[in-house]
Amino acid sequence: MYQAIFKQKPSQLWSRLRSVCQVTTLSLGVSAGIGLGSLAIAPQADAAEEINIVYSVFGREIPVDSLTKFAETGEVDDDLAGYASYATPEEMAKFREILNERVEISNVLIARFLYTSQGEKLLELLGEVIKSGPNLSGAKGIRAALILAASDRENGLTLLNFFEKYPTNIYMDIGSALEIVGEVSAAVAEAQRANDFVINEANRQAALELNQLSSDNEANESAATESIDLAAALPDLSNPGQSQSQRFEFSVEASSGNYQIPYYLYLPSSPPALGQSFKLVVIYPGLGSTRAPFVYLAEHLASYGFAVVLSTSPGSDASQLEALLVGASNQIAKPEAFLQRPKDISDVLDHVDRLRTSDRNVPQNLDLDHVGMIGHSFGGYAALALASSGQINFAALAEACQGFYSWNVSMSLQCVAAGLPEQEYNLSDDRIKAVIAMNQIDSAVLGQTTLATIEVPVMFVAGNIDTIAPALAEQIRPFTWLTTEQKYLLLIENASHLAVTTISEDIPIPVDARRVLAGADPTLGNEYMKAMSVAFFQTHINGQANYAQYLTSAYAQSLSNSRLPLNLLRSLTPAQLQQGIDQSGKTATN
Repeated sequence: MYQAIFKQKPSQLWSRLRSVCQVTTLSLGVSAGIGLGSLAIAPQADAAEEINIVYSVFGREIPVDSLTKFAETGEVDDDLAGYASYATPEEMAKFREILNERVEISNVLIARFLYTSQGEKLLELLGEVIKSGPNLSGAKGIRAALILAASDRENGLTLLNFFEKYPTNIYMDIGSALEIVGEVSAAVAEAQRANDFVINEANRQAALELNQLSSDNEANESAATESIDLAAALPDLSNPGQSQSQRFEFSVEASSGNYQIPYYLYLPSSPPALGQSFKLVVIYPGLGSTRAPFVYLAEHLASYGFAVVLSTSPGSDASQLEALLVGASNQIAKPEAFLQRPKDISDVLDHVDRLRTSDRNVPQNLDLDHVGMIGHSFGGYAALALASSGQINFAALAEACQGFYSWNVSMSLQCVAAGLPEQEYNLSDDRIKAVIAMNQIDSAVLGQTTLATIEVPVMFVAGNIDTIAPALAEQIRPFTWLTTEQKYLLLIENASHLAVTTISEDIPIPVDARRVLAGADPTLGNEYMKAMSVAFFQTHINGQANYAQYLTSAYAQSLSNSRLPLNLLRSLTPAQLQQGIDQSGKTATN
């Protein structure tokens, strides 16, 4: 039957089957990447015996046993042979790899996520592709199969084990899957073109800066620009500074009165120059995190004379993950977290201000009128909210939160904010005078309207393989919306969502999963952030103009390591970005 349908293009049959499998594998990875919590597992029901590949009014059955035999031995039996005849040996090998690829996630983590509102949304989408009957959503079966496969210690969560654990026969709707595959493919291709364009622009800008540097340096007029190594010529800011520091631990009651906000305060031992004050930098981790992954950065900035606050927010930190683990919550975060996070930082700053006159350990000459801030992921949202007009962008949320958010995983969190009463919120704090936002979420919850109100210096840090807060959607395109003159886009290649953090044992996410979310070399990502954060805040908080030479495309290029290439841009408009993406697309098709 299928040979008749695809007589003109028989290879389409294979492509459709393989696409469905890739979509399912991607979904398993998405679930694993953001899965949270625990759940008692029910006994397994009867497992699927057949997979019915459905396209329009046509269908064909593949016994699950055939896929199992192929996955385990590579043998293609008669039931699978009709499909295999349209594939190359390389494609069949890839298909076998997809079937066997194991997602390292525990049933404890994945189960609770699938019962959150975000998990339900994912299941709703997948249920239109993988069904329990011709017109019956497969959402419940998918949830059961994912949990049961993840509970299988021997085989683990693989696509094949998912099929084997599915409680009924499976109906895979290729038409629906192809729509999703098309969206995913288009998004991936566009992101890659944007990534290439940013890298090319950073290289072009670095070449211009090096040429200018050569022409300005009479002693090196005849030297090739490639011979100028700025990283070697300038002091290495990733090395510790000269100051020792002491850490104090405080907590302050949130202005809502519902909880205590814990924070560390790092104070340098070396006093500032005569007539100067201690400058303060706030570091704020992301969703489900603790302070531990950013202790390295707090200690480093303190070694350069900065006072540093390192804080988290109960309700969206690791305590929220623990609540999910024990079944005390069924949400990754509550809508109120989008209000609490910025307000918590303002409450902490108010408390530090009071400590200047009440605690002898806290110096009175601590400058709280010119505060720098570093925020990661959800913390990056808070930093940008504080530095902007502080308005939730309900119009952008309403538009972006239809459907399943185009596979931008961060939207599963951003769209939680749509549950807030739609009104004006003043989340800004004019004490924040410079911001580094790393892997932040901002495209809809703040959107262009709010980001355009930022007037202070801003640095966006993106990882080009970040699957949680995709670089194009959450950092590169939002960077083009900024109107502040002092703005920087730092793109780290081969880096994912946690590349700028350290692996901490006190976060209830498997170490292997965190390593995957870090990327090729998280240690190198830490070194980059040490150097760039010191340069950024020395320039824009301390007013030390000589540090601006570190904040250039040329310096980033000379600092760059091939394992984790580093790129820096100072300017980019929406029109330039779109033109670059379009031009790259035309080049790719020629």
